[in-house]
Amino acid sequence: MTSYREALRLRPNFLEALNNLGNVLVAQGQFAEAEACYRQVLAVRANYPEAHNNLGAALRHQGKLSEAAASYQEALRLRPDYAEAHNNLGDARKLQGRLDDAIASYRQALRLRPNYAQAHSNLGAALVGQGNYDQAVACYREALRLKPDFPGVLINWGNLSALQGKPDDALGYYEQAAQVQPPAGFGQAWKTATRSSGIGKPSGSRADPVWD
Repeated sequence: MTSYREALRLRPNFLEALNNLGNVLVAQGQFAEAEACYRQVLAVRANYPEAHNNLGAALRHQGKLSEAAASYQEALRLRPDYAEAHNNLGDARKLQGRLDDAIASYRQALRLRPNYAQAHSNLGAALVGQGNYDQAVACYREALRLKPDFPGVLINWGNLSALQGKPDDALGYYEQAAQVQPPAGFGQAWKTATRSSGIGKPSGSRADPVWD
């Protein structure tokens, strides 16, 4: 620890670099390694809201949802107007099945940043989980207005259309998503969409998969 603190004294930007290294590792799917980077940062600078938020993401990807939520909450304690942390806390709550809490977090993110396309999309997905389809469509529409080349929203909207028994609409959204860069797993969505005599799942079932 002494040598580490000495390195920090000699290289004052080292914490930012270490935090950024964690971001690269998350992008590469190396979540445990990223977690270690963020924890090293926070051991030195505990009041670093971005590192708490990033640690939350690394934990969420490992399925450590309670720890992830705690990290996001700490980021928000340090920086209450942190829209990304509100959105990410919503993601953790949604994965925990706490849809009311997830929706509250997404709405807070949008109060802080009304043009946050990702939060509109995530709010829509949570509303689908509650059966609020009309509100979900409004969220997806706004997300696409803000970011027209957002494949995840198009796929989510396709899933919702399939759930509503609108196969032609669903195929249209999937085809639009295929024209931009689809997220991993699009092929499975297409198989789900086109299987047997129609698309989607029987009425009343959940429209999986959902992309954030």
